[in-house]
Amino acid sequence: MKTIKARHKLIPAIIMLIVAAITMSTASYAWFTMSNRVEVTGINLSVVAPTNILIREKGSGAAFANSVALDTTSAGFGELMHASSTTGLNFYTISETDAREADPLTGALTGSPTLILTTTSAAGDVDGYYVDFQLELVNTGGEEVNVGLENLVITGVTTSAADSLKIIDAVRIAILDEDKTDNLAKDDSIFAKDLAPALAYKDANNTELTTPIASQTTTALLTLVANGVAKTDAPEGTTTITVRVWIEGQDADCITANAGASFNIEFELVVIEID
Repeated sequence: MKTIKARHKLIPAIIMLIVAAITMSTASYAWFTMSNRVEVTGINLSVVAPTNILIREKGSGAAFANSVALDTTSAGFGELMHASSTTGLNFYTISETDAREADPLTGALTGSPTLILTTTSAAGDVDGYYVDFQLELVNTGGEEVNVGLENLVITGVTTSAADSLKIIDAVRIAILDEDKTDNLAKDDSIFAKDLAPALAYKDANNTELTTPIASQTTTALLTLVANGVAKTDAPEGTTTITVRVWIEGQDADCITANAGASFNIEFELVVIEID
């Protein structure tokens, strides 16, 4: 096959993040007040791939297949706290004192707080500021393929414990490389449902107006090489991506009333043509 139809569906990926509110000690942090945190209590990830594109959870040791399903047991995350990031690479948090002074209705901070760089992810029993999912892809076809992203949908769950489901507008997603050091999107963009700009922190002292995107189909997130070998123990020609999820503390919907919301994230990775 010499040509590949643009926007051919590659991977419909569904990531369900069930986020429940809990009351913690005063050591907790968020733009939420009243010592509120959120906790990832259930995660379901379902991915389906077409002919020649096989997938599995990175590090699982499972056989490659046209679909993969992850659940809470395989995920094993600690509590998910809230931070700010412009690219999904560097994250900044506020002090306990500043968190206590956040407006309970708007989440706004008082004064000009200096933020603290953090590299803590929510994994195992560790509390953190972002959640990572790693997917390993292999293209067994005879031609390389370019991959983009579209049809991002984030929906709230009606059984949520939150007063409102609007936390979904504060959810952010970045597609990173395997080492988690490179944002694969054009211009280091991040993905979201709500495309309203937010003044996210780019360093400890400065914010930057950051406008999320909902899709990327004109330039590739990644390229899968041809003639990959999908062996379980020693695959060849694989590519690993990291799907990183966090809740942007600077977003207007990251407020106490929205703590405890449950939400689903759904998107499609697609094969695209590049002129």
